[in-house]
Amino acid sequence: FKNYLKKINYFKKQLSDDFQQGGIFYPQPLMIVDIVEKLRHPITRIRTNADARKKTKKESLRNFNLDQLVDTKSLFLTAAGEHIYPFSLKEDSLWHVVLPGIQLPSGNLSLKSSQDLRKEGLTETAKYWFKVEDEWNKLKNNNDEELFKRIDFNSNLTNQNLQKRYLLIANASGSRQYVSFTDTESLPLPFIARDKTYQWRTNDKNEAGYYLGILNSDFINSIVDPFINLGLLGKRDIGTRMFSLPIPPYDQSQVLQTEISTKALNLYSKSNKLIRECNDQKSLIAKDVGILRRQIRNALHRESEELNNLIILYFNSH
Repeated sequence: FKNYLKKINYFKKQLSDDFQQGGIFYPQPLMIVDIVEKLRHPITRIRTNADARKKTKKESLRNFNLDQLVDTKSLFLTAAGEHIYPFSLKEDSLWHVVLPGIQLPSGNLSLKSSQDLRKEGLTETAKYWFKVEDEWNKLKNNNDEELFKRIDFNSNLTNQNLQKRYLLIANASGSRQYVSFTDTESLPLPFIARDKTYQWRTNDKNEAGYYLGILNSDFINSIVDPFINLGLLGKRDIGTRMFSLPIPPYDQSQVLQTEISTKALNLYSKSNKLIRECNDQKSLIAKDVGILRRQIRNALHRESEELNNLIILYFNSH
């Protein structure tokens, strides 16, 4: 990689320009919910997620428990670090989140207060968000923003284009950065990224596969590994270091890039199958994430090594 850096200048547009952190879904009990019975249209019955209530540090929120209808178009899927694995998301356990907004024709979200939601015809979500706002007003400091503005800090929600089909999402902390791929059209609800994860979207599956392979490779991870912050319990806060590397943009005419993409998408399929087999056991919880990640890496070792060698060959060819 050092030889490669000597040959090129940094590209004007790096991946760090496009990999963006998601919205701030805190306090979680106000937004993270479970679907009661099954997803329906145009309205769905939801209930406050029990784990979100249990884990909150706010005593009052442990008793915050809504069970009511919301407009289904206000429901989204999101992923935390515990859903992100090598090459694939753990799609069957993604969190449901109620957001006070509507998806515009452009694919971006427009966030509203409960009063404005009612004007837009989202009456059930307006009722839900009115209760959420009331609870937030009891918790917030005098200088805190309205909740629908706070969750969109730095426009990290409204900048996401939900019309782009293929998604890459990465964890922001841990001993290693993993990047997962998903086809959002295969999901039952639109996907919206939350804080402590980084998301990138495209309509070109092969482009997504190319970056999926590059960013999951041992080669790239070995470069950023020495720069990961250390905490009392080990490495943490990976941040955007990997996305700041001078990775060549996707070019479909490049044969090696096409091969990288093909191998990476094949690894996604195998990783996704392994995760689904684990889902059938109904036993995976957050503390097991590291174990499952290692199991997937071990199971995919041969194919991952072939991909890694191909990536080294690609960078050495520049």
